[in-house]
Amino acid sequence: MKIKYDIDIDNEVIKLNLKRITNQIYKLLPMREEGLEWRKLLSTLIEELAGMNRLFIGRFEILFSLLCKMEGLFVLTEEEDFSHPQNSQEVQYVV
Repeated sequence: MKIKYDIDIDNEVIKLNLKRITNQIYKLLPMREEGLEWRKLLSTLIEELAGMNRLFIGRFEILFSLLCKMEGLFVLTEEEDFSHPQNSQEVQYVV
């Protein structure tokens, strides 16, 4: 697959990199739950995905959604942030 700089990258290399990043995300989640240092790993993963997104212009739209969710982890840091409003019909969004 051709990237931004007109360099051809083997699809297998891309798959392996995405698998590595996926494994790092699965490593991150328990670290966060256990109160270990997880923000540096999250920052690194966001940086890698953002870079990948720029290299493969228009080919990995799903990365945008993943980046948004990962960025949200910095903001939503309490257990209550992940619970659904039970008695409210309206959900407030922070902009």
